Amino acid sequence: MSDGSDQNNISVYDADTFLAYLPHLYRFVAKLVSRKEDVEDILQETMLVAMTGYASLKDKDKIGGWLRTIAYNLSMQLLRRRYKEVEMYPRLWSADNFNEADAAVNRIAIRQAMHTLSPNDRNMLEMYIVHGYTSSEIAEFRGLAASTIRWKIREMLHSLQDIISEEEERAHEK
Repeated sequence: MSDGSDQNNISVYDADTFLAYLPHLYRFVAKLVSRKEDVEDILQETMLVAMTGYASLKDKDKIGGWLRTIAYNLSMQLLRRRYKEVEMYPRLWSADNFNEADAAVNRIAIRQAMHTLSPNDRNMLEMYIVHGYTSSEIAEFRGLAASTIRWKIREMLHSLQDIISEEEERAHEK
């Protein structure tokens, strides 16, 4: 660690200051996102952003508000990414007017529809929806362009929605 003289480095004092805010930030982020894993990921990303952007912070006395703003923005990014699928594909994710039996049938239909995808595509969709990876992160893992990943995910979701709709129509015809 540096003694704080180099503006691009974080001093031990500043790192300790960041760490002192963690319990407060944890509670704050936990109110915004419900999954413990998401809270921890957001806090980790908050610390990375804070440490890399610390030199640009003009008023070091406002570090608490600055950290909170970073955590809030990262939380909102995650929530927008997650709920985008719900808005785009309401039939796939809708829980309106479901009883437990309907929910179980819907989970089975989604699971069966997922098995129509190749293992590679299924893994990609799970990374995106379940684990919350961005298309850019998946693209980096896969060595593809982010636009290609976004297109593939959109196509897979359309395909799953069509399969589930067909299954529902067949079930209603019986």
